[in-house]
Amino acid sequence: MTGTVRVRNRRWVLIINYKDQFGVYKKKHIQTDLPERGNKKEAEKLLGEAIEDFQRELAANKIITLDKSKIRFIQYLKDFVKQRYDDKAITLIVLKRKLFNIEMMERWFGEKLLVRDVNLGLINNFYKYCREERNNKNATLKHYESIINPALRKAYKKDKLLKDDFIDELPRFRPDKYKLKPYRVHEADKLFEVIEGHKLELIIYLAAYYAIRRSENIGLKKQAFDFDLDTISVQHKVVQDGTALYASDELKTESSRRTLPLLKFIKEKIQNRLAEIEENRKLYGRAYNHDYLDYLDVDDMGNLIKPDYVTTTFGKILKKHGLRKIRFQDLRHSCATLLKRAGVPMKDIQAWLGHSNYGTTANFYLHPDEEDLMDAAKVIDAAYTKKPKAEIIEIEEVLSLEDEIAILRAQLATKEQQLRKKPDMEM
Repeated sequence: MTGTVRVRNRRWVLIINYKDQFGVYKKKHIQTDLPERGNKKEAEKLLGEAIEDFQRELAANKIITLDKSKIRFIQYLKDFVKQRYDDKAITLIVLKRKLFNIEMMERWFGEKLLVRDVNLGLINNFYKYCREERNNKNATLKHYESIINPALRKAYKKDKLLKDDFIDELPRFRPDKYKLKPYRVHEADKLFEVIEGHKLELIIYLAAYYAIRRSENIGLKKQAFDFDLDTISVQHKVVQDGTALYASDELKTESSRRTLPLLKFIKEKIQNRLAEIEENRKLYGRAYNHDYLDYLDVDDMGNLIKPDYVTTTFGKILKKHGLRKIRFQDLRHSCATLLKRAGVPMKDIQAWLGHSNYGTTANFYLHPDEEDLMDAAKVIDAAYTKKPKAEIIEIEEVLSLEDEIAILRAQLATKEQQLRKKPDMEM
């Protein structure tokens, strides 16, 4: 039995590693009230005491090995997700959501269903119920699939709890594609105009120009900016669960850690913002919240701006100023699409967005619009060189209604001349 200490929400957490009755490695977390700064040795001392107490507890209880044939399905799912997610502080939110999904599944499967009695028909009937009775979309079914499929795979291959091998036949779901049209240049310009001086101004600029995710945006600290080298580094994030905030250096993927060149006007806005924060800190003195001194996105009193506030307020800004409704996340799509139109190589766009997978960038973040299709029209028009001159109409001319009318008038005049000459030719 071993252990370690870790900081979570600026407090030390004791983590004990041990084997359960099945020989599966597990972790026991013990939250302490010890503040992070200057208390590591005290936390390690508490860890030693906690390990001794836990060993005595296990010895006293003499945990009895359960009959595997009597393991209940829902409990197995709960143990599975806890083992997978409970060892990472930032994934506590994910764990909470997974357990919530299992509670919903329990209403249908029941508490007493045994793992050995699970079969493909039962799983299919569950999904049928979700679709027909609960009107669940693929996105919701995908959440259930992400728990059921790997858990049953483990139950069959590792724990030998299932008699039949139907793992490869388990349903898989792809979330319904969100139909969106990223902002075009003139829409983005209007957005930048109306957010001037707003609390979210810098957050929106960083999302639109650097495709920085909401959690990464809120997680930006002073250390993220190198004003000598003119770079911005994404290394930290803040997520929200209800009213609680969780800060972590563990990003979505390793590729999410990225360092990008700092644009001059963005640099000036950041420097001005840091100066404002320092002025507010001096102005409000003891009343100022000193918990987030290093963070960029704080209000006048030093309170960290919450991710949910960003989402709701962004929608209100668009509605107030009559701008087309998009999600805050769609600013990343807008950034990717504009980079593509500017001719930036796909691998560079992938790095700019912080994607680990090239396919994610290509399939989900690059959206052809009318201008892209117009470019395609120009290419195919230039490719076919053998065509009647009378049918040649430049693509650019179609873009202007006035020019199109002028073309039609010219064609009409030509037709009239031909009709006037026709009687002479017959004579």
